[in-house]
Amino acid sequence: MHEPTATMEQPAPSETAWAPPTSDATQDFEHPILMLCAEKVVALLPARAAALLVANHASASPVCVASAGDPPLASLGGEDVRWHVAPPSPLLATLDDIWWAQGPGQVAQVAVPLRIGGRTVGALVAEGDAVGAAGSERLKRRLRHLADLCAASFGLVTQSARTARNAQRALALEEILRELDVPLPLERTLDTILKRGLELVPCDLAFIALHDPERAELVIAAVLGALHPRFRGARVPVGEGLSGMVFAARRPLHVLDYGSDARVKDSKLRHLVDAEGLRSLLGVPIIATQETLGILCVSRRRATPFGEDDARLLQGFAYHAGVALERLRLSERERQAIGALAEANQTLQRQYALLERMTTIHTRLTQVILEGGSLEGIVRTLAEVLGCAVAVAAPSLQTLAHAAAGDAAAAEAMSVAKSVEAFLDPAVLDNLRQLRRVVSLPSAPEVGHEAFYAVAPIVAGEELLGYLCAACQKHSFGDPELQALAHGAAAAALELLRQRARYEGQLHAQADLLTDLIAGDYQSDGEVKHRALGLGYGLDRRHVLLVVDVDALSEHVRSRRVDERSVQQLKQALLATVRQALEDQGLRGLLLARSDSVVLAVPLSEKREVDPRQFARGLAECIQQAAAPRLLGASLSVGIGRLCAKPADFQQAYQDAQRALSVAKASGRRGCVLSYTDLRMYRALFAAKDPATLRGVTEELLGPLLAVGKTKGDMLLQTLEAFLRHNGLLKATADALHLHPHSLRYRLGRIEGLLGVDLADAETRLHLHLALRVHRFLQSGTL
Repeated sequence: MHEPTATMEQPAPSETAWAPPTSDATQDFEHPILMLCAEKVVALLPARAAALLVANHASASPVCVASAGDPPLASLGGEDVRWHVAPPSPLLATLDDIWWAQGPGQVAQVAVPLRIGGRTVGALVAEGDAVGAAGSERLKRRLRHLADLCAASFGLVTQSARTARNAQRALALEEILRELDVPLPLERTLDTILKRGLELVPCDLAFIALHDPERAELVIAAVLGALHPRFRGARVPVGEGLSGMVFAARRPLHVLDYGSDARVKDSKLRHLVDAEGLRSLLGVPIIATQETLGILCVSRRRATPFGEDDARLLQGFAYHAGVALERLRLSERERQAIGALAEANQTLQRQYALLERMTTIHTRLTQVILEGGSLEGIVRTLAEVLGCAVAVAAPSLQTLAHAAAGDAAAAEAMSVAKSVEAFLDPAVLDNLRQLRRVVSLPSAPEVGHEAFYAVAPIVAGEELLGYLCAACQKHSFGDPELQALAHGAAAAALELLRQRARYEGQLHAQADLLTDLIAGDYQSDGEVKHRALGLGYGLDRRHVLLVVDVDALSEHVRSRRVDERSVQQLKQALLATVRQALEDQGLRGLLLARSDSVVLAVPLSEKREVDPRQFARGLAECIQQAAAPRLLGASLSVGIGRLCAKPADFQQAYQDAQRALSVAKASGRRGCVLSYTDLRMYRALFAAKDPATLRGVTEELLGPLLAVGKTKGDMLLQTLEAFLRHNGLLKATADALHLHPHSLRYRLGRIEGLLGVDLADAETRLHLHLALRVHRFLQSGTL
């Protein structure tokens, strides 16, 4: 029989960097090996006196485990260490390397940390005239070597002591198993557990408290070592005192000083604990079949800590106590089961009636599914067979369909079902996503409805499609109703998937329509309008056309090292964001995903006058704002084409929007909204019939800069472009290029010399600015 492991909650540590070991580290005082280590330290340093200090596991106070020299630095086992310079606690709390100080009478003191497994467990301390040279590297090496030897010896001593105690406790647990193998009365079983606890865990008093569920209290059923007879039979409410805290937390709890521990609230046991003079207490829960039956507690009348091994041992005792108690409970249940046989016939009849009802529900829902029923049909059928209110909600908690059956009480419950968010809080939703099954919920009086609820998640694979909710005023939901809701959730999942397939098919058809419109690939206006009407869409209204593009996506992917899957998710998120932005504003349009961009055509309202430019800009800015959190740090630019009054305008509008984006890209602008009308003079460039002529003019103006070499030529072109972009202002240009004004003047002088121009002339700057723009357009392939 295996014992459960225990994890003991320790008191909150003081604000210190000291990492105390377990209590096993301080049990073997005056061990010959440790005493020999201290003597060797005195002899090898040489030093007047030396001591090995380790930390108490419950605080940062050091404990001396070995001392040598005259006079000694500490009394063995005590906490008072004689220091001339500084008290030990602050010193050991921050000790991470050799500490040295000069004391009275030119007597130097030194402390070296003891480390085991990378953890500081104590310190080697020494004093004397010879350690006054602690700053020398030779003495530091000797001190660290001695500290490593002492730490290794301390680890061996501790491990040996722990092994011996574990073997002794294992034999004791075997004896307990043999003693408890024969069924005993409850009182004798508990007394046996306490007797063994007093033998193996040094303590002054031990008791077992059992849970009284009717009064929500713990009753002390067995006690050993008490001075007052009133201790047995005392009661303490659950959650109060150490006993109530252990029972509520279901884990071991250690209190070093009961009277001063802030976590321990006043309880009915306070006066008995004070009367017994108890200080340190350790309690563990008694658990059987996941139910907490009581607690086992040991205590001492001195403030001495319990260790992890003590907690594990007591947990083993508690485990055996739980086995014994569970055995008695099973015997009692067996006796009650015999008396319940008279009710078996009635139980079978009730089960048969439930089976008939489940069969009816299953048949009705199956018929609805086979007939291709809608969401309204599914919830209506469930409402009829369950006699309650039923609703289907989207993942956003928006009600998609609802129905009610029964009298006015059920109709009133429907008002709750319509407002699903009233009782589906985030905690319930998270639980549903994890469990993926029907969950019964208590009533919600905080929203004014004393109804019972049940919610089933509607899932398809790993995707959550929504929730199926039911509300009833008369009674809670039993197994047949819950199974009916689970079946209804499966039917709703099929219907939602069918609706999605129809919707996505319509979106694909509309995307194909927009593709043909912007490509001009259709026979006539009448033909394409008729085709749009067949998809439930009209082209008779005026449209604005926008192209939403991710700025420099390939560059962004390389710089962020984004994988292909994330890129595809980003593109899908962009399309979904644009579609959602249209729905949020009550708009309906044509959408098309193309490479790194989304094309959308949105009709203008016929009910009121709308400025097409303002409308398009407002929609573009709304899309940019909505998409920002989902773009992995990338930005969006939006190109707006000319107003589309007839199908033939869509092709030119798309080209205008693309040209606007091209201008933005060539100009180095990102996250902008640029319309066809904003192109102004650039429109004349795009209308040029002979790009070779534009290239010749550009080379004529900028050729000398391009001829000096790619590196120097690019540097001079960037300098000239920044100078013109900042309207010839030297300081603004120098700041933008991170140059000293003298360096900027030198570059501008070279440009003027190479080009043979005067940059102070406004007309010259105009020609150069246009030439630079044309050069960038030609480089990017825009012209």
